[in-house]
Amino acid sequence: MTKILIGALACHAYPERRRRCLEAWVADALRANMDVVFLLGGADDGPRREGLNLLLPCPDDYESLTQKSRGLFEWALAQTDCDFVFKCDDDTYLRPDRLLRLAQLSADYVGAEWTEGSGYGSGGAGYLLSRKAAKVAAVGLADHPQGVEDLLVGEILKSAGIEMTRTDDLIAYANDSARPKPTNSIISAHAADDPWKSHAVEFAEKLPFVTCEPMGRLGNLLFQAAAVLGYRPRLQ
Repeated sequence: MTKILIGALACHAYPERRRRCLEAWVADALRANMDVVFLLGGADDGPRREGLNLLLPCPDDYESLTQKSRGLFEWALAQTDCDFVFKCDDDTYLRPDRLLRLAQLSADYVGAEWTEGSGYGSGGAGYLLSRKAAKVAAVGLADHPQGVEDLLVGEILKSAGIEMTRTDDLIAYANDSARPKPTNSIISAHAADDPWKSHAVEFAEKLPFVTCEPMGRLGNLLFQAAAVLGYRPRLQ
């Protein structure tokens, strides 16, 4: 069975992002026998895993994303037997059950272009690296303690002869339509509120609810209550 490690760039200052991931897709990934770690800086020594957090010996700031990514790749190669590493961000909405499709492409580097023609995979949408590509990226990032992480990974891999296999199922700029839904094949969506808000209805098989904001006096309140009760059966 193909083993995938998901590493999400995170920060101690934004725990709510990790909470959203935990509530939406992390449990699905674990049930699919994938491993998940959130990449956090500030460790005195390391890397050190604490539950789902991978604490890395680098600053916990935006400028150090290259160090966090390098730490992920090195740790994955040394401490796990994963076949692929999927690196994304903590504001990426992911459908792990669809992620295995990328591994079946038998490519070393799979991603969605940040912009048309850029040639490198968006770190927000997420990109998949084989162990071979992860090793090349880790070695190359050693020379770049700061910088644009996904751009540098793309350039390092390209210089080593590893071209990106492009997919349209990873979405760098998500919106209400360009996001994972039961009716499409999209795997991930970056920086969009809608996937998080709709997860429970669309994928967790929970019924939506209808409510209203009471306004007016008794007659209006009774009408509003009746309207809510009237709509409810349509949602079941």
